[in-house]
Amino acid sequence: MKIYQRGESIRIITYVYDINGNLMVPTTPPTTMICDPRGTAMVTSGAMTTTAVGIYYYEYATTSNSVLGKWTAYVTATDGAHSLCEQVVWGLRGIL
Repeated sequence: MKIYQRGESIRIITYVYDINGNLMVPTTPPTTMICDPRGTAMVTSGAMTTTAVGIYYYEYATTSNSVLGKWTAYVTATDGAHSLCEQVVWGLRGIL
């Protein structure tokens, strides 16, 4: 688990592949939900930015008041009958 400090930005990156292992553009672009350590959704349906075919990211800026502990992002996308669900976890600590 990667550890960040309050005030840093977190970049959540996801890759979308077809069944042959090739990067692809899904029918429904990926979105992310970000929850703080208390389980409070800080972002409910954040649109991810594409950098190339099948590669997406979301930038989340923490603040000096962000809750310390283990944060979780859930990324979802669909392509026809197939769904992508990915969980990304990171830690947030105060400035040393």
